[in-house]
Amino acid sequence: MVDAAFEQDWADREHAFSDYIRAQFAGRWKWIPNIGGWITTRDPSDYSNLDGAMIEGFAEWGTGSYLTLGDWKLQLNRLLPLSAAAKILIGQTYPNMNDVQERMFILGTYLLLKGSHTYINLEMSGLPEWYPEYNIDLGAPLDPLPAQIDAYRQAGGVYVRHFARGLVAVNPDSSSHTLAMSGTLYRVTPGGGGPVPASGVPTGSLSTTAITQLTLPPHQAAVLLNAP
Repeated sequence: MVDAAFEQDWADREHAFSDYIRAQFAGRWKWIPNIGGWITTRDPSDYSNLDGAMIEGFAEWGTGSYLTLGDWKLQLNRLLPLSAAAKILIGQTYPNMNDVQERMFILGTYLLLKGSHTYINLEMSGLPEWYPEYNIDLGAPLDPLPAQIDAYRQAGGVYVRHFARGLVAVNPDSSSHTLAMSGTLYRVTPGGGGPVPASGVPTGSLSTTAITQLTLPPHQAAVLLNAP
C-alpha cells in the first residue's frame, strides 16, 4: 500500500533541503546529489531546484540487467526537463566491459537525453577508464529535447535523434525493431577500451560499416554517421 501523503511530505522536505544546501553553497559549489535510478512510480520528488544530479542506474541496472520499457521511458521523461533546463546530469551505470552492445545501448540512451551539461560514466573497475565510444563525434543535435521521449519514436518502434553528422537509434524494447532508411549510413562499432594503462594513453578503436538497413534486437542501439 502506498501512503501518498507520506511520499509527498518526504519529497517536500527533500526539495526544501536542496534549497537550504544550495543557499550554503552559493557562489562556491554546485549541489549534485545521487538521485538513483528515479524510476519508482510513486515517487513525487521535484528535483528542479538542483544544480544537477547523478543518475545511478542510468538506462539499465548494469551487467545486462535492463530496465523494462516502461521504466526506461519513465526515467527519461523525468530527466528530459532537467536536461532542457541545462542542469548538470551524470548518467552512471556498470555494464560488462566486454559487452560492446550493452555499452552502446547506454551511450545511445544518453545521446537521446544529451543537453548542454550532460555526461556519461561507464564504470567497470576501480581504475581510471576510457572507452573509444566516448570519442564519437556526432556534432550538435538537430532535434531539440522533447517533453516526452516518445516524440523520438519512429513508426518502426526505434527511438531516433538526429545530429549534424548522423543519428542515434535506440531500441529499449524486449522485441526487435527496424529503422526505415533511405540511403547509406555508417554504423560505428567500438573495440577495446577499459582501464587506462600506466602510460596514460587509452586503448581501443572505432570502426565504421556501411549499411542500408538496420534492425535492432532488444536493448541495442546504433550510432550512424553520414560519412565514414
